[in-house]
Amino acid sequence: MLFIHATAYSQNAETLQDSLNFYNEVDIFQVLRKWMGKPPKTISSIPLKGVKNLSLLPIVGYSPANGFVVGGAVSITEYRGNPKTTDLSSALLNASFTTKKTSPAESEV
Repeated sequence: MLFIHATAYSQNAETLQDSLNFYNEVDIFQVLRKWMGKPPKTISSIPLKGVKNLSLLPIVGYSPANGFVVGGAVSITEYRGNPKTTDLSSALLNASFTTKKTSPAESEV
């Protein structure tokens, strides 16, 4: 083993991608529009100020304290200023149901 060696090369330096440059992504609404024969919506690759983006998200999980958890969440995001100099503003609303009935006021005797 001491006589075997291999030449090692370091990785090439790569710059980080600008967060405002997006790849061509396809979401479920685009797939449904194509499946139903409707023309695709025009999507701007540059975020615009004041345009709200809506996401519907499932909630599925388990924990010993709550049991199984199912529900849904709605996420709304928007740039409230120039996207190049402003952070993304977001709001999240969720509702979930659990299999265990928990109440801080209840205690077992």
